[in-house]
Amino acid sequence: MKEGNQMDIKTLRSSYKLTREDIASRLGVSYKTVERWETGKVKPRRVIQMAFTTLAQQLNKQGRGL
Repeated sequence: MKEGNQMDIKTLRSSYKLTREDIASRLGVSYKTVERWETGKVKPRRVIQMAFTTLAQQLNKQGRGL
């Protein structure tokens, strides 16, 4: 993912019709953490960015979203 990850995460989450709780559960973080990423209060660590990218690829293969 590129800089500006907060918006990318929100956009991708919306595209895949996932809730913050869904993303939090799949990435092993709290709902509040996902909220902070989306509002720009906290930038996700690189490992989480990579995990989210992998998750998006898996969902895309399943035919969900985008």
